[in-house]
Amino acid sequence: MRAKNNRAKVDTLFVFGAGVSKSLTNTKSLSDRTTPLDSEFTTRIKKVETTRNHKWVNDARKRILNDWKFHVQFHEVGFEKAISQQISDLDFLKAIQPKKGNHYRTEIDYLEDISHITSYILSQARLNEKKTLSKFIKKYFDDEIENCKNRIITFNYDTLIDKFIIDRYRDYGKIYFDSIIPYKKTKPNKTIFKKPLILKLHGSINWKCEKEEYSKVFLEKPFNSKGKTRTYNTDGCHFINKIWIDNKIENPGNNVFPFIIPPIPDKPITNISIFRYLWTYAFEYLHECKELVISGYSLPETDNLAISLFSKFENKNLRKITIIDPAPETVVKWNNLFNRKGIVNPKVEYYSDFGSYIRSNC
Repeated sequence: MRAKNNRAKVDTLFVFGAGVSKSLTNTKSLSDRTTPLDSEFTTRIKKVETTRNHKWVNDARKRILNDWKFHVQFHEVGFEKAISQQISDLDFLKAIQPKKGNHYRTEIDYLEDISHITSYILSQARLNEKKTLSKFIKKYFDDEIENCKNRIITFNYDTLIDKFIIDRYRDYGKIYFDSIIPYKKTKPNKTIFKKPLILKLHGSINWKCEKEEYSKVFLEKPFNSKGKTRTYNTDGCHFINKIWIDNKIENPGNNVFPFIIPPIPDKPITNISIFRYLWTYAFEYLHECKELVISGYSLPETDNLAISLFSKFENKNLRKITIIDPAPETVVKWNNLFNRKGIVNPKVEYYSDFGSYIRSNC
């Protein structure tokens, strides 16, 4: 983390989880245009099917379900549990029964299907509250990007909110990070921007990289990549040579991966240069913000890195915390976390969903 004088001065910092996307796409009836929560995602994968374009979806779904090793059915566990358990089971069987285990598909093959089908499902989501979201963007992100003091941290892969901000600013390097390559270009812009607007801590379905680059994150030990980046320390990290913007839905097997980090047993996030960068900036923004708005993120016990992020920052200038979640236990969890040394009695407000918050504040 950089010295205080070098950090971005943040007014309102938004932290978004799956509940925000669910709220913005929710309809009265079940629909594939609504983004699923973690507990709903495996059921969506089980049921997803297409008879039009992207027929690979059906094959990927069958492979995911047929390869399932756990004794509880795939759709009966949450998304994070389904991925971490399958990776653990494959790892265990290959170690304990090498002759038999080597016949199983590799972890990368499994992650390839999971990442692509996740990208497909989220790409089908459609906003049900466009006017509401437009009000949010207009209030908090209407200034020039260099002067804007509001920021977003998100754990979501989808681009529902991103699209509005991209339409507003049209500068991927300042919205996401300065080394990302704009669509149909071969090199990133030369501008160095040290205060990205959106920090996507688990990646994004519109970020792409090559399969070889993605695979080395999980299969190889980190190497020393000192000097490969311009704005952050990457010593001892995997350096992804090329990350670019593309909204196309890729097929498994075509050597292009959606650059998302699924919930695996040991997330390699801090060993990947770009994610070390994003998480470092997230920590800085938490230290500097005057107001914190947390919506739709339940801080699951399995996400140890996120718990470290939110439990270790200090901010004595934090005046207000807003927690948006329909579950009382989530509100209690956040209250307990922020009732600690380093945070001095901020005002606390609650809302049941993101739409209600926007209508009350915008």
